[in-house]
Amino acid sequence: MSRNTLALLIVIASFLSAASPGFGQKPPQNAAGNPLPQGTTAKPAAPAAPRAGQNITITESVRPAFVIDPIVNRIETRPGRTIPVEFGITCESKPVKLEIQRVALTQDENGTIFANTKVPPPEELEIQTPLAVELQPTEKFVIRGRVRVPNTQSTFHTFGILVRDAGQLTDPSNAPKSDTPRVGIRFVTQYLLRCDITVQGIRSESAAKLKVSRAELIEVNGIPMAQVYVENPTAGPIEFGLRAQIRHSENSENRPTFPLWMPVRSNTEEPQKFIGRILAGARIRMISPLNAAVFPGEYYMESSLVGDNRVLVKVGFPVIVQEGDFPAQGIATVQAAPGLLVSPSQVELSLQRGGSRTHVVQLENTGTAAVDVQLVSESIDGIPADWVVVRPDSVTLPPGTRRKVSLSFTGTTQVDNHRYSYLRLKTQGAGADPLETTPVLVAALGRSTSSIPELTASPLTWDAREINPAFVVELKNSGTMHFPINGLLILGDEAARPYEVRGGFGKWVLPGGSESIRFKPPANLAPGHYTARLIIPTGEGKEPLEQRLELDLGNPTKTP
Repeated sequence: MSRNTLALLIVIASFLSAASPGFGQKPPQNAAGNPLPQGTTAKPAAPAAPRAGQNITITESVRPAFVIDPIVNRIETRPGRTIPVEFGITCESKPVKLEIQRVALTQDENGTIFANTKVPPPEELEIQTPLAVELQPTEKFVIRGRVRVPNTQSTFHTFGILVRDAGQLTDPSNAPKSDTPRVGIRFVTQYLLRCDITVQGIRSESAAKLKVSRAELIEVNGIPMAQVYVENPTAGPIEFGLRAQIRHSENSENRPTFPLWMPVRSNTEEPQKFIGRILAGARIRMISPLNAAVFPGEYYMESSLVGDNRVLVKVGFPVIVQEGDFPAQGIATVQAAPGLLVSPSQVELSLQRGGSRTHVVQLENTGTAAVDVQLVSESIDGIPADWVVVRPDSVTLPPGTRRKVSLSFTGTTQVDNHRYSYLRLKTQGAGADPLETTPVLVAALGRSTSSIPELTASPLTWDAREINPAFVVELKNSGTMHFPINGLLILGDEAARPYEVRGGFGKWVLPGGSESIRFKPPANLAPGHYTARLIIPTGEGKEPLEQRLELDLGNPTKTP
């Protein structure tokens, strides 16, 4: 190997089993950690430039050395029975030497199952065929074994078999001589096979033994997400369901519940998506978007563990929502008064081709008393805006009801101009003081197509002064038309692991106005040196605003 040739890079392309409902394995990956689809030819993307400033491009095609079908044997049976299992192997284009072994299984927080070769495998699984096999191209082999179903009260069991080859070496010395750095790659194909057993004839209350250790609201792409941590302190796997509800206090009226799922099941079809399965000693998290908007204040989140379609355990935790926690939700829905929600918060009316002169705004009363609402269109300066008509301009909302209101652009005068206004709501509830708010911003676009936004950005900074620290940039619009902000911040650490953080979520910057946009990093961001790259599109055919910032973060999102 020449001095310009890098040290041998070992890449394990782990062709692990596809996720069965409730359990999944990480897909095949290249050195950068990107998924590598099974059975397809892929050219991994060029990794990040090395410190010397030279790019390294990997161009070797990758295919699995062998394929296995099925990846998961799904069995329904009764306790105490012994069930035969088979897995078919087909060798691909090169000879392989396979190693086959029983393995214990472990589970990470998102529900993904991995092989654990550091502990003894379970005795219930027996492999009856040879544990070392050599195969020629197109040759087939069948792994045969049997599983003894434990005679316990658990309704679910899973057992693992790990199959891997000795690897295929691509020798870089055969490449043309060049001063360009080269990479030698060794690919190893491995599969984690599973026997998933659903036990029939058992009415189990094992889910009652699980522990709900934590519940919280997190922000994902600007919206609130419920996240609940479940622990299994028992010696066996447990199948369960989990539902949650958000209400104002522990003693307040119950609200509708919603199901949660393991992140690994996010793409699974319902109702299997909502089946939770947790291995002995594991700790997993369950997630779901909320079924209703939440606003700054104190709440109580109650989680219910479900088994055999019965609620077995209820556990609650207080949660606090701060101002600005969920910026995308604030674009879709705003709270105009206590219990009165308005959707959306931004409305665009237009006389231009492809636009609409009318738009519907929805009012919803989530409180316990009727609310009278008057609606008035007024300009940014606070004077009546006669170019926007509101119908009806007054409504009464009984508790738990919704009402739609229409906004129309008259377009009778100054039809070429763009104008901006607010929808002012005057509310009066039983026994409450009158309240006025301007929750909806209305853009009325005239026929002129020469008006454009002109964005400039302040330097990107790191703001650690608030409870939720974030990267912050201030955007100014010196143009004559509003612009929706949808920014992307790519955060990379020294290990070249990129995190994508979004901000703005369509929030408008008005002509002559400015907006401060925050990009919150992941909650699990580790301390270290980071490079932040900010990208903000500025319109079709225009160059985006881009910035870079390097900084050392101690523990940016640690809760005080």
